[in-house]
Amino acid sequence: MIAAGLFALSPALVCYGSEARGYAPMLLAFTAAILLVDRWLAAPDQPPRTPSLAMALGLGFLAQATILFGLAALLGWAAIERWRRAGALTALREMARLFGPALLTIAAMAGLMWLAAYSSPYGFAVGGLEPHSWSGWRTALAELLRYTLGLPLLPALIVPLALLLAPRSRLRDLALWSAFAFPLVLALLALPNSMMPRYYLVASVAVLLWLAEWLAQVGSRGGLRRTAMAMTLPVLAAAMLWTDRLLIENQRGDPGAVITILAALAPTGTTVMAEHHRESAVLDAAAAYRHYPLVAQIAPCPAAPFLLADRHGAEQFAGAVHACGRTYVPVATHWAKGPSGLHWQLLRRRD
Repeated sequence: MIAAGLFALSPALVCYGSEARGYAPMLLAFTAAILLVDRWLAAPDQPPRTPSLAMALGLGFLAQATILFGLAALLGWAAIERWRRAGALTALREMARLFGPALLTIAAMAGLMWLAAYSSPYGFAVGGLEPHSWSGWRTALAELLRYTLGLPLLPALIVPLALLLAPRSRLRDLALWSAFAFPLVLALLALPNSMMPRYYLVASVAVLLWLAEWLAQVGSRGGLRRTAMAMTLPVLAAAMLWTDRLLIENQRGDPGAVITILAALAPTGTTVMAEHHRESAVLDAAAAYRHYPLVAQIAPCPAAPFLLADRHGAEQFAGAVHACGRTYVPVATHWAKGPSGLHWQLLRRRD
C-alpha cells in the first residue's frame, strides 16, 4: 500500500507519466522486470522466467528507449548479487541465461529501427544531443530527487542518506546501484544529454520501491518507530500533493496560453514566427481548439507580427530580438516549473 501511494503521488512520475513520450509504459515494463529478477534472486535454484523478462524489456524498449538504462541497472544488480553468493563464473553464466534473450530481443528491435531509418530518404536523425557537463548532471539529479519526493532539496537528501545507512536488502542494493553507481557511470562516460532528469527515472523507481519497503519494515517494529512511520507518511503525501498541484497549475509552461494573449492583441488572427520547430505543433493545436485563425511560421523571414521564443533549464531570454531586419519586444513571458516543459516569451514586432 505504501509503494502504491508513493508511485501514485510522486511528482516526477505524475509529470513524466502524463507525457506522450512513452515513460509510463516503459516504467510499467521496468517494474515488471524488477519483479521477475527479484523473484529469481530469491530462489536462484528455480529456472528464471527469461521469456517473460525478454517480453517486459522488449515492450519497454518499444515505449521508451531509456529502458536500456534500466536494463543496465538490472544486469549490474543481479550480477553483483549472484557474484557475492555464487562466485564470478557462476554469476557470468547465470546472467547470460537470464538476460541473453532480452538482450537479443532489444538488439533485433534496434536493428530493425536502424534499417528502417536508413532506408528512408531522410536518413537517421536524433532529436537533439547536448554535450555532457558536470554542473548539468548535478542539477539533473538534484531536480529528479526533489520531484521524486516532492520535497525541497535539503530535506530530500535525507532519503539517499538513509539509503546508504539502511540494513542490506535486495531492493536496497538495486536502489544503490540505480541511484548512485548508474548515474556516475553515465557521467564518467560523458554521454550526451546526461543533464536530462528523465534519463535517470529508473533510479526514481528503485528508490521509491526501497523506500516503501524500508518504511514498512520500520513500522512493523511497533512502538515509537511505528509512530514515526505513521507521522512520516502523511507529511510525505502532503508534500507530494502540493508539488503535484503546482505542476498541474503550471502546465509545463504550456505555450497554448499564447493564444489567449494573441486573441486580445489581434482578434481577427495573426502570424507567429516560431523560434524553434518544436513550438509550432502546440500553437497549431491550441489555435484550433480555440478556433483562432493563426499561422505558425517556421521560416525566419518574412518578419511576422509576432515571435515566440523558448528556453529550457537555466537559459535566459535576451529581451529585444532582431530578426529579418525588424525589432521584436517582449509582450509576455512564462517560466515552466518542474522537470518538464519549456519557458516561453512572446514578442511583438515594434512597428
